[in-house]
Formats: sequence, structure tokens, C-alpha cells
Amino acid sequence: MARSKKTKKQPAAKKSAAKKPAAAKKKPAAKKPAAAKKKPAAKKKPATKTAATAKTKPAATAKAKPAATAKAKPAATAKAKPAAKPATTAPTTEHLAKLAMAGDLDVLLGLMDGVPESDRDIAAYTWLSVASDFGHEDADEMIGDLLESSSLRYDDDRYETGNAHWELGLAYLTGTAGLPRDLEKARSQLASAKENQFPMSVQESDILQAQARARLAPDALAVFDSVFAGDSGRIDERGGEGDEADDEG
Repeated sequence: MARSKKTKKQPAAKKSAAKKPAAAKKKPAAKKPAAAKKKPAAKKKPATKTAATAKTKPAATAKAKPAATAKAKPAATAKAKPAAKPATTAPTTEHLAKLAMAGDLDVLLGLMDGVPESDRDIAAYTWLSVASDFGHEDADEMIGDLLESSSLRYDDDRYETGNAHWELGLAYLTGTAGLPRDLEKARSQLASAKENQFPMSVQESDILQAQARARLAPDALAVFDSVFAGDSGRIDERGGEGDEADDEG
């Protein structure tokens, strides 16, 4: 309760209407106890993300595997065919003549591979004949083998062999084709040509002989005429000198 204060007495005042005692001060209304603090509303769990709101995870971009680059199989390398043997260089006439005169017959015949096949057998025959002229006896045996086993066995009219002796005879007369000028060897070869009916067995044989004579020096011409004197006409199938037989007919 509050204490009253001591005051001095004052003279009595006119009676006034008795003062009603001051209304007792209202007690302050008892404060209602504050309503219990509301518990904070439980935080609502965030609504389940709907398909719409749910952040769509970016589609996992599957890392494209690099295309498997198939290892290219090495192209099957075709087995290289063995290179064709280079064509043998054709031997020179001078080289063949030198081998024939020296009697180096194995090397000589080996070089025949460089001669065109159609001429190979007669070329061998020609140079073996030269080897025989220079005294190499093995050449004679080889010539016999050629005449029996090569294409020369079909040389029935002896044109091939006759022409070979003719050419050799002229070569000896003029010192050409790698051969020395030798009148005696020339005479022997021309005689062999005549035995094989060359050039009388060919057409225009008189022209061939005239052309040959025009090339010869006097001494060589004398040798030539000693073999072919009076043989300017050709031999025909009747076995006579054709040009002269026609004139007589």
C-alpha cells in the first residue's frame, strides 16, 4: 500500500459537501496472461515438386562415343611377279666375229639370246662357220648338231645356209663384218655358197651377183669370178639356169 504524506493542519474550511472518497484507483486490469505464443507453424514441407515445376535435369547427353574407326586393313599387296628379265642387248657383229675367231664358243653361243629368235639358229651357224675357218674343230661338231636339232633341219632348199656362206665370202673379200680381208677364206665360203645353190636358187640372182662384183677390188673380183664365172643365171625348179633356159625356149 502507498504511504500517506504528513501535511500541516489548515483552518477548517467551510463545510463542503463531503467529498466522496476518491474512487479507489482502479487496479490496473490484470493483464491477461499473454496468449501463449503460438508455436510457429510448422514449416510446411515444400510441396513435392511437380513434374511441371521440377527442374528438369538436363537430359544426360550421352557422350557420343567416337565412331569406331575401323582400322583399315592394309590392302593386300599382290605378290609382285618377278620382274621380267631385261631383254639381252643384241651383240655387235664385231664382238661376235672376235669371239668366233678366238674360239670362245661357249660365250659366243650364250650371246645368241640377244639375237631375234627367228634369226638365232642361222646366226649361230654363221659364226660357228667362222670359228671353223680359224681352226677351232669344236665348231664343226656344233654345226652338225645345229643342222640336226635346230630350225635349220627344215632348210630343205638350203637357202639359209647358202646365204650365210655367201655373206661370209663377201665379208672376207671386203674385210667387213669384223672379219679380216682374206681372199682364200673368201674363196672357200663362196664355194660353199655355190654348193648350196646360192644365189642361183633365188630370183634375180644375176642382180645379186652384179651388185657383189661392183663392190670388189680387182683381186677380190678375180676370186669371185673364179667361183661364179658363167653362173649369172638363176637355177629354176627344172634344175637348169632359168634365164638361159627361157632364152633357149
